Amino acid sequence: MVKDLLSEVTKLKGEINTLKSITTLNIDLSVPCIESAKAGLTASETQAIEDLLSNERLKSNKWKFDELGRLIDLETNLAISASRLKTALEKSIT
Repeated sequence: MVKDLLSEVTKLKGEINTLKSITTLNIDLSVPCIESAKAGLTASETQAIEDLLSNERLKSNKWKFDELGRLIDLETNLAISASRLKTALEKSIT
């Protein structure tokens, strides 16, 4: 009986390891959009975001948005924001 139990445990551990090796989990850690947050901006807050996104402001600060929507400092070539910032800002003012 003990041998049967040990055999079963060994078999199950093998199955678990096989499943672990073929399983891929993709976890999206982004925060879901809350629609009501969009409507809460004042006119001056909306204007501030529009100003930040303007080509003139980006150029004067030596910034750009890359293809992932990250804000990049052109002097250091470092990302100074998380990806999708540009999209998030644009959504907040539309």
